[in-house]
Amino acid sequence: MKQTTFDKIWDQVRQKYGVYVRLIETLPEAQLQTNPIPGMRSPAELVAHLSSGVVRAIMQGIVVGTVKPEDETAMALTFKNKKDVLELARQSWKDADTVAHQITEEQLNSMVNAWGSPMPASVLVHILVDELVHHRGQLYVYARLLGAEPPPVWSHTDNPIEFAPRGP
Repeated sequence: MKQTTFDKIWDQVRQKYGVYVRLIETLPEAQLQTNPIPGMRSPAELVAHLSSGVVRAIMQGIVVGTVKPEDETAMALTFKNKKDVLELARQSWKDADTVAHQITEEQLNSMVNAWGSPMPASVLVHILVDELVHHRGQLYVYARLLGAEPPPVWSHTDNPIEFAPRGP
């Protein structure tokens, strides 16, 4: 993967992540640890999975050569309130974004041990995008099931400045 290609993908991830953070803000605090859909993750578990276990872990894994698994369920159980959930989402982004700006083209074209299997770093970048899209969609369903009004899915222009679209 060319560095310029990655930079464009990462910019789109940044904007989608901004909407995702705004989506988390709409979730009812009292229902973060509930299971609106039996057999699926709670909203808190979903945020721990996507923010830490996917976005941060994949980006850090590309740099060090191994995606390190995290106990996302245990992590989610430490959340006492929505502030804790948002802090994890924001800190995970900061960590991932810092690493993303340090990744080299050589690293983007290397093999990474991810969840016990070797795979190209470029494939992991695409897995990250896929995971962000489908888990963000799942969180939209949760928000509506829990009575919240989520932000429009493509409302990137309403994002805070660090996630807002940049000029051409």
